[in-house]
Amino acid sequence: ITKIKMSKLANQISKKIIKNKKKKILIIGIDGPTASGKTILANNIQKKLGSSKTFIIRMDWTLKSRHIREKSLKKYTENNKKFLFEAEEHMKLKIVSEALKKIREFNNSKQNKELQINLKNLYNREVTAKNDLNIRKRLTKNFVVIVEGHYTGHPSINKFLDFNILLLSNKKELLRRKIERVKNYRSEKITRKYFELIDVPSFLNFISRFGNNYSMIVENSNYLKPKIESFNKIKTWVEKIDNLNNYSAHNLTFNQVYESLKITDHIIDKGLNKKNFNCILSFINKLDRFTAKNFRLAVKDIDVDI
Repeated sequence: ITKIKMSKLANQISKKIIKNKKKKILIIGIDGPTASGKTILANNIQKKLGSSKTFIIRMDWTLKSRHIREKSLKKYTENNKKFLFEAEEHMKLKIVSEALKKIREFNNSKQNKELQINLKNLYNREVTAKNDLNIRKRLTKNFVVIVEGHYTGHPSINKFLDFNILLLSNKKELLRRKIERVKNYRSEKITRKYFELIDVPSFLNFISRFGNNYSMIVENSNYLKPKIESFNKIKTWVEKIDNLNNYSAHNLTFNQVYESLKITDHIIDKGLNKKNFNCILSFINKLDRFTAKNFRLAVKDIDVDI
């Protein structure tokens, strides 16, 4: 039943794609929180358009290997801290952005008739859970490329998209789907904890930063009745999914900032200790104050045409 209904939504989107198709590769993004239906929609659009004319790029391919991510996430779960930057810490978005850049250059070229895309060291979810997957695809200008998964709204990806779709669902339904999807290898208790500390916070933080980078918003809590919504849906979804006060803090000392960040991969990978971290923040703070004090210019003092 799920696939049939998503097929109807896919049919509506496919008609829009065909109507707007020009003599170039069209690039479509499909984003959304965990278990919102991204893969189902992408697969059904491919069925509607034909597999010989479509190529799906899975954003999951950009993930770091499972053992690296699990080691990192263990620090968050043990400290009961929310994981806010999955795109930055656990994904190599450059893999996809560079491929999309080549497609744009190919679209702008009048000489080349086909483009060879080589994607290397991708995350191999189905087999090894390591970055040992390589994919090659030959594209022509009658193709549609579908970029599916977290986080097509990221500026490094979105700038290459012709159309970007955001799927949203209510929190209870997302959790139910997630538990069902991973039940064969993860307990419900662990799934619930991951959902609250990792899945929801990372996407909520992301959508709060880049929620304007979408062309269509789809409410997909009920697979049988997906509904295209106004852009205000993002704001109401964010407000309902969690308390935003949980994501803010004020008047922190440098030490408190360091304590909240020290478990992130960026801090660990660079070996940044508390002393050096404080020195950097202190310099930024002094520079900010110096700039505010010495580089002020009143509008009345400007005597040139802006």
